[in-house]
Amino acid sequence: MTEAEWLNGTFALLLLDEADRFARDDDDNPTSYEWRKVAARVACLKRLGAAMPEGVQDWVGRATAYLDKEDRVASADDLLYEDRNLVYHAFREAYSGADLELRQRLAAAQDAFRGQDYYAEEDYMLEEDEASVTYTGPVYAAESEAHCRIIRDIFGNPFRPIAFDTAWRTADVLGIAEGIYDDRAFGRLPILADALEDAGCDDPDILSHCRGPGPHARGCWVVDLALGKE
Repeated sequence: MTEAEWLNGTFALLLLDEADRFARDDDDNPTSYEWRKVAARVACLKRLGAAMPEGVQDWVGRATAYLDKEDRVASADDLLYEDRNLVYHAFREAYSGADLELRQRLAAAQDAFRGQDYYAEEDYMLEEDEASVTYTGPVYAAESEAHCRIIRDIFGNPFRPIAFDTAWRTADVLGIAEGIYDDRAFGRLPILADALEDAGCDDPDILSHCRGPGPHARGCWVVDLALGKE
């Protein structure tokens, strides 16, 4: 995958595969990617709202407890690998009784959870047979694109890591960032951008991300950089 494909891609499976590759190649802090992978999956699954299957809700609850510990080097193997079959079963049960639109939403969510192909191979993205289990359609495409925006919000641009100047972590920046993180108050990100500029930050990627439309989720790369989370 190229940097342009990462920044403009709309197929979440490819972005998650790329995030896995960067995790494997990160010799300095490979386990920090596991926390982010869990955070990305939680944010993607929450898009299902009330349609989230009960078994998936159970996983989200366990995953949220893992994230709440804020131990970014703790292994998440049980969540990412050992618990997968239980979540797959919950998705399959819900999928079998869902209408066409919900099937596409569930399929996109399961693909984002798995991080690898399940319902949709890349070659099937234009599948037109609505009776096919590989039918993706416009709802799947829209959900997958939304998942991509969440993934980029959490992982940033792994092709171009940003060196955050510690001088930018003023008391104002830290206070605003902590409030955003603790309250999930991402509407305050433009305020964080102003505080960062006042501190001397002129990085266009950081400032445009804060002032952009989002979406933003727990693990947002700019907030994490401001707080010094690894």
